[in-house]
Amino acid sequence: MSPTNVGSAIRQAACPLALLLVLTTLVYWRGLAGPFVFDDHANIVSNPGVQATGDFGQAVRFALVAGDAAGPLKRPLSMLSFVLNFRTTGLDPFWFKLTNLGIHLCNGMLVWWFTRSLLDLCRHETREASRAALALVTTAAWLLHPLQLTSVLYVVQRMTSLSASFVLLGLIFYLRARREHLAGRPAYGQLWLAVPGCLLLASLAKESGALLVLFAFAIEVSLLRFKVATRGPWGTLNQFYGFLLVLPLLAGTLYLLTHPLWFEQAALNRHFGVVERLLTQPRVLFLYGKILLLPVLSQLGLFYDDFSVSQGLLTPPSTLAALLGLGALVVTALGLRNRLPWLAFGLCWFLAGHAMESSFILLEMVHLHRNYLACLGPLLALAVGLHAWLAPAHPRLTGFAAGALLAGLALVSAVRADQWRDPLSLAIYEVRHRPASSRANYEVGRLLADAAIALNLPALNEDSARYLWRAAALAPQDIGALMALGMLAHGPFPPDVFTALMQRLGGRALRPTDLPYLKALVTCLQTQRCAPSPAQVITVFTVVLDQPGLTNAVKADVLSILGLYHAQQLGDIDASVRLLREAAELQPTTAYLRVNLAAALLFIPDLSAAEAQLALADRLDPLGVEGARLAHIRADIQTLRALPPAAGSTPASP
Repeated sequence: MSPTNVGSAIRQAACPLALLLVLTTLVYWRGLAGPFVFDDHANIVSNPGVQATGDFGQAVRFALVAGDAAGPLKRPLSMLSFVLNFRTTGLDPFWFKLTNLGIHLCNGMLVWWFTRSLLDLCRHETREASRAALALVTTAAWLLHPLQLTSVLYVVQRMTSLSASFVLLGLIFYLRARREHLAGRPAYGQLWLAVPGCLLLASLAKESGALLVLFAFAIEVSLLRFKVATRGPWGTLNQFYGFLLVLPLLAGTLYLLTHPLWFEQAALNRHFGVVERLLTQPRVLFLYGKILLLPVLSQLGLFYDDFSVSQGLLTPPSTLAALLGLGALVVTALGLRNRLPWLAFGLCWFLAGHAMESSFILLEMVHLHRNYLACLGPLLALAVGLHAWLAPAHPRLTGFAAGALLAGLALVSAVRADQWRDPLSLAIYEVRHRPASSRANYEVGRLLADAAIALNLPALNEDSARYLWRAAALAPQDIGALMALGMLAHGPFPPDVFTALMQRLGGRALRPTDLPYLKALVTCLQTQRCAPSPAQVITVFTVVLDQPGLTNAVKADVLSILGLYHAQQLGDIDASVRLLREAAELQPTTAYLRVNLAAALLFIPDLSAAEAQLALADRLDPLGVEGARLAHIRADIQTLRALPPAAGSTPASP
């Protein structure tokens, strides 16, 4: 779309686009009432970095570090959006989900702009009305497709949708630059300022934003073929891909070659390695393709931890079939790109969209939100193909078929959104369709345990235990279900549960994902949700700390948790200070460990030593993330100094 035609195209599409946005809102509306789920808790609900209550500067500082566990770039733009949500509406999940829906609707408008621009640039169809209709149908299919649901109702996946906003905007700028190239003009500003700027913003929302360049490359390979009107822009285009695609790939390769331990560290949280992941992902891509083409409710889920890992080319046999099938599709599409360019585009775009999250990077095997942008290319290719096949001879049938398909997508998404309204119903649905999913069974067990307390129905604990035991059996390396079973006893852990827990902790290396369960063991004691004996708690931590190969960072966290337990539950301040001091020495540049130690020192009380630790924490915390805790402890110190000597041994807080 040339700049002069943008206004006209927007006016023509305004009414149908508005109706489409309203329809999408209605489809998702009931799901907005649902709760936080799965990783929402670690990244938002239990993340103190999200819950900034100071001035806006503090909110920005918190956002810079709140995503420590989210990704290598910490995803500050996404975290800032969560911080702003919290500051305006608290931790009410409705408003977080409504914000996600708003981003999805904005992305829908960007998808329309992008598809219309691409169709115009490629001169597909001489009739403008046909291009306008194709752009609208593609946008509708993209907005309403059930694959998109987790990017809206699964709050933390705002990282995906927000990153996609900048990717789409960057691709729109890229197409405008390419229009200038085809007219013999260089478009340096758009190609070298606007596109890289969007690339940076997209990557700061989520690392997959870096795929912007690969999406553009897919357009070139299949449709534009790097065509330019003069040699000047051609050189600029070469340089563009050299700097933004080739150099990053070379740098990444060099990093991996010089950091061979990276793969071992990445595998700590996984039960598979690089080879197994690369063998499994072709099967995953075919699963995505199946759901894209036929989104049956029983195939749609939040948890896919039951997806089998390929151990070899024939284990399972579908591994080899998927590899050969994927290779055949690529060869066919590229071989026919002159005759069927849109087929090549759909496949190239889809593969570009999965080039990061279906690669050697040891992420979890399957998540539907990874198709958020990846599905756009195939949807556009399908729309173009069906239009070319049906429209010339059956124009009315074409419209009817498009309407029926869109209605089907909307219906499935609406049913799925309604399932997300109630957490227990959603969890039971997940178990019904994926009975071998440990996570789904764990969720049902956890929610039934919560219901037993909330409704004062102890009988529900039996049902909860049944699901939790099944979850434990399905994931023989995980400790979460066993921890939940122990807490379910509301007393000392039952012998069978405790024995199984000790066997798992002693039989494998501690994973970073185990730390939240260790923290929960102490937290539930504070809230009186569980009552393991002190001997059991100490035994758990002893087994963990005796494991060989613990990194200093993980060991420091474990010592810190144990130190707080000694102070808060056992009243053993000397042991608490010793453990917290050891943790701080293991990670001398970690501010919150210094703050923990300072808080414990108040109980001796050794106020001078506490002040020294606070001074260290101040220097280690330039962003002021620990500012509130520092101020609270300093106030306690002032209070203690003002007390008579006889009363000065009891601080106001731990």
